[in-house]
Amino acid sequence: MPVPGGSELAKASIYLDEHTDAYLETVRAAARTTKPRVDATRSAVVRLALNRLADQLTPGEVVAELQRNAEGHTGPGRKRS
Repeated sequence: MPVPGGSELAKASIYLDEHTDAYLETVRAAARTTKPRVDATRSAVVRLALNRLADQLTPGEVVAELQRNAEGHTGPGRKRS
């Protein structure tokens, strides 16, 4: 599926917490009332966020931020199949 800019989309699964998923739904609802209409699907919002993240942080900075956020986590990770 092509997107603006000419690149193809690849299917990917992501796992969101309830707060983040609710935010994406709020964005989608807000887009329904705009003119002109815009693609505000969860995927479109995630692509926008990742593009901005890539513009602002290097991959190493993203990893460092994830490490800082994980310091307080003590439980087991997600179960793998």
